[in-house]
Amino acid sequence: MRGLALGAGVATSEVANVISWGSGFADISHATVGGKWALTITDSPLPSPAVTPEAEVEAAVSTIKALALGTDGAWVSMGVPAVGDFGTGTGVYYSVPVVCTPGDYKRVGGITLSPPVARAGCRGGEERSSRERCRGSA
Repeated sequence: MRGLALGAGVATSEVANVISWGSGFADISHATVGGKWALTITDSPLPSPAVTPEAEVEAAVSTIKALALGTDGAWVSMGVPAVGDFGTGTGVYYSVPVVCTPGDYKRVGGITLSPPVARAGCRGGEERSSRERCRGSA
């Protein structure tokens, strides 16, 4: 999100609806930056953010904060029990877009996977269990 914000010359608080799918690949195909579609700023719906220990800690803190305090309708990505949506299967935890109220979450509905995002979800099977792998449709 920082890279998108820097590229657009806005604060990170003006970046919304970035989705971190599954084992952490970022998807900006539904995101906005400074009120504009993120894809007008960059060509790729799948930026390659640097994953640092600091970023991992920030993500964990953000998740706990969202679940404890709610998100006021804003999307966050959270590892929740998979229910078969987005080809995830069941019985595993998978990161999907959610909105939170204090102590609860709801999946964001109506999300479609763009072809580049769907292909990325199908790669890297060695890193994920077979139940997490993309099955080709959302």
